[in-house]
Parts: sequence; structure tokens; C-alpha cells
Amino acid sequence: IVAGAALVVGSAAAAAQADAQTWRFNLTEATNTPSPVETTGSGMAMLTFNGSAFRVQANWQNLVSPTTVAHIHC
Repeated sequence: IVAGAALVVGSAAAAAQADAQTWRFNLTEATNTPSPVETTGSGMAMLTFNGSAFRVQANWQNLVSPTTVAHIHC
């Protein structure tokens, strides 16, 4: 099973895309906080900030149950 999500927070009026900053994160059991958990799931997330809005894109796979919620720590 592969699922994906995109979330846009903030104003749609954005600075030029060339000014955007992007961060990429691997989603693995080792990167889970507060402590690692045993899981077969993994994924990748990308956060882009263009000066007035954040865009979060995430893909994950091999979860043991359906995805029901997600959240972001800022």
C-alpha cells in the first residue's frame, strides 16, 4: 500500500518559487520520536517554504493498518 498527502498552509499569494526553501526527511522507525518503534512502515516527506506558505508532501508505504490521521511538529 502506498499513500500520499499534500497540505498547504498559509496564503496562496506566494513569493517567487525560486526563493523557496525545501527540506526532505526520511520517515523510518529510527526517526520516530520520542523513541524508535518497531514498524515495517517507511516513507519520505518534503517541506517547502516560499516566504508566505508551507507545503508539506508525504508518501509512505508498508503500514500495518490504514492511515487515519497525520500531524506535524513545528
